[in-house]
Amino acid sequence: MITLYTDGLPNGVKITIALEETGLPYTLKLVDIFAGESLTPEFKAMKPAGKIPVIQDSETGHTVYESNAILR
Repeated sequence: MITLYTDGLPNGVKITIALEETGLPYTLKLVDIFAGESLTPEFKAMKPAGKIPVIQDSETGHTVYESNAILR
């Protein structure tokens, strides 16, 4: 299962649209970057720069970030 960490900004929205269009099952986790949720140690372990979007695949253990890399 894919978990998408994002918020309502354009880079995050385009990943949500892509997942919906492909029909892949995913779980959405909202990250309030303005409240500093992307700067927590847990989030920065996934992406040190503390930016969204980030996807994790629980089946493979892979984490991908940067919207263009995710879209590929």
